[in-house]
Formats: sequence, C-alpha cells, structure tokens
Amino acid sequence: ENEDNTHNKDEKFEFEVVRIVWNGLVKNNQKPTMFLGLTSLSHVFPLIKESCFQVQVEDDNNGSGDNDNTKKIQMMMFPKNVDLNEAQIFIDEFGDLLVRAQKRKNVTLSDEKNNNAQDIDKIGKIHTHIDDDSCLLWDVDGGKSELERRRKRRELKSAAMKENESKETNKNSNSNSGLTIEEIEE
Repeated sequence: ENEDNTHNKDEKFEFEVVRIVWNGLVKNNQKPTMFLGLTSLSHVFPLIKESCFQVQVEDDNNGSGDNDNTKKIQMMMFPKNVDLNEAQIFIDEFGDLLVRAQKRKNVTLSDEKNNNAQDIDKIGKIHTHIDDDSCLLWDVDGGKSELERRRKRRELKSAAMKENESKETNKNSNSNSGLTIEEIEE
C-alpha cells in the first residue's frame, strides 16, 4: 500500500511537471508534441482527446430558456477540410498506440529491473509474430528494428512456402512418372 502511495505521488508530480512544460510551450507558440515523448504524452493524452471534441452550447436567446434557438458548436481543433470522423479514428488509433507502447515499455523495464531474462526472452518470442505499430512511433531507433523483424519474418515465410511448393512439385512429378496418356479410339 505504501508503494502505491509513492507511485501515485510520483505520477501526480510527473503530471504537474508535464502540465507546466506543456503550458509554457503553448504560451511561446511552440508545439508541445514536438518536444514531449511517450511518458509525457501518456499523461496528457486523455486531456488532449477530450479537448479535441468538446461541444460548446451557445444560447441565442440571451438566457430566455427557449431551447429552439440553442446551438451546439463543435469546437474546431482541426482545419475545416478535415472530416471529424476521420479525426476521431486517427486520435483513437494514436491513443491505442500510445497505450501499447507504454505497456510494452513498462513490461520491459520491470523485467530488466527484476533481472528476469526469461520473461524478457518470452516477451521477445511473443512479439516476433505480432506486428506492433507502436514500435514504429515510439522506439528509440525510430522503428528500424521492428521493420527489420517484419522483413526477416516475411523472408522466412516466403522461403518456407517456396520449399513446400518445391516438395509438392517433386512429389507430384515422381508419382506421375509411370502414367501415360492413352489414345481413345473413334
């Protein structure tokens, strides 16, 4: 329980630091996402997502209470030519990649911290068959190792398929070697 309190305090402190940096960058007309990384964006992403699709209600009746003249205005954080459904899909996917990368990072870090090489190896074997696009965004190498892993997997799969085709061709040619086509008399 004491460890949980320390963890919560650390998270709150991290969030406050990120909030201060974020607001400072915005005040200086900088794009915070250009400067903040995975952990920082993990703290603020829920707030960003919420602010992207806020609906503001505007009362045209000067408080008269008549609902017929009430307008809902979508707060536009996107250019007018961006479809809001497409934007929502993009933000959801970005959030999923952020969460997956954070989980992968936490699993790897906790295993390294515990010197549990067997689990690290197990994670590596599990991930060799799964494409993880979060690696393309958040890995230190810019996703090069993920792309290399995918390329090698495709090469191995291709080689295995060619070998199977070759075996099938040889099997079929050997089994048909004694057969002849007979002529049909009229």
